[in-house]
Amino acid sequence: MLYSSAIENYYMGHLIFTLFDFSRMHEIIAYRGADTFRTNYFRAFEKYFGRMRSIRKKYSLMGAITLLFSAGAIVFSMLLSGNVGVVGSAILSFIYLQSAIVELVNAISNYDIYVVRPYSELLRFQNLKSPEQGNVRSISGTSPYSVCFEDVHFSYPDGKEVLKGVSFRIRNGERVAIVGDNGAGKTTLMKLILRLYDPTSGSVRIFGVPVQEWDVDALRRIISVSFQDFGKFNFPLRDNITFAFSRYGDDEERLRRAMEMGKVDFLSPDAMIGKIYGGVALSAGQWQRIAVARGFFRMDGETRIVLIDEPTENLDPVSEYEIFRTIMEYSEGRTLILITHRLWSVKDTDRILVMQDGRVVEEGNHDELLKLNGHYARMWRKQLEKYGLS
Repeated sequence: MLYSSAIENYYMGHLIFTLFDFSRMHEIIAYRGADTFRTNYFRAFEKYFGRMRSIRKKYSLMGAITLLFSAGAIVFSMLLSGNVGVVGSAILSFIYLQSAIVELVNAISNYDIYVVRPYSELLRFQNLKSPEQGNVRSISGTSPYSVCFEDVHFSYPDGKEVLKGVSFRIRNGERVAIVGDNGAGKTTLMKLILRLYDPTSGSVRIFGVPVQEWDVDALRRIISVSFQDFGKFNFPLRDNITFAFSRYGDDEERLRRAMEMGKVDFLSPDAMIGKIYGGVALSAGQWQRIAVARGFFRMDGETRIVLIDEPTENLDPVSEYEIFRTIMEYSEGRTLILITHRLWSVKDTDRILVMQDGRVVEEGNHDELLKLNGHYARMWRKQLEKYGLS
């Protein structure tokens, strides 16, 4: 029982650490995923609280019995005060009494450690606040553009400038790929669209409205997103996927469809992932499929923009082709922004933005960019050489 309680205590601590881990925070905030953490915390907490309450009762009873025995031994020793062994009996009785008091103190201390403190952490989960809200809650007007960047600069708190005057417009329903070297600023663009960050200067508009004027929750409801640096959570498989849109967590058909689209066919929905709580360990490719399924689970009739960042980084070529085909199929009629290093996967997009050192340096379709013979053409030739296709 103590071993099981220790596992649950460790698991609850792991959930708290994960929830407030900065490297995962962007995904948790974008998906409003704290609800899933609360659900798993409650689940472990209920088991943990029941076991610790039973242990506390057991030790408290043992302490009370020992205390009564010690008190009786002292009285008995006093009645036998004429006996030469009275001193030794009294000492022994006091030792029993001290032991009983220690047992009682430990029971009270353990109640604080094992029950009160975890419960206070639970309250922290319950009291998590929503992001700061704006005013705009729905798409209105007739803007032909779903996403507009106008002279956008962005710097991190350490002063490093990541975006240096980025400007582009993406029409409603257009499929656009963003490519470039590592550190060029591609993923930062996506986080600005989601309003995980605000630009240092310049303007980001979503359907003609400055992103700061959007209600944050309403903005993120019309956007389906799959992150490159996705979270690997020690939850059951279903929670790892429905985490992306917890209000539909009980929709079995929606879950089945997302698993099918993400090619997640290696576990049952209720299988526990992660060895921390007795689950299974997954490969990088299997985690990648779960991350893609999260994005598909989030897509519904409200979705107007699909953001996908490196969806096939850890997949084999066949799985990669199938995932990209599914992405193109299910993004039909929506604005698709695809960030990837795999240039052969962007040939069928309407337009490609090429980023270098925080700027958009080229744009056009695949054939136009090859004719331009610039940065995109050089990247294309390097990839052909890398895979022996030149």
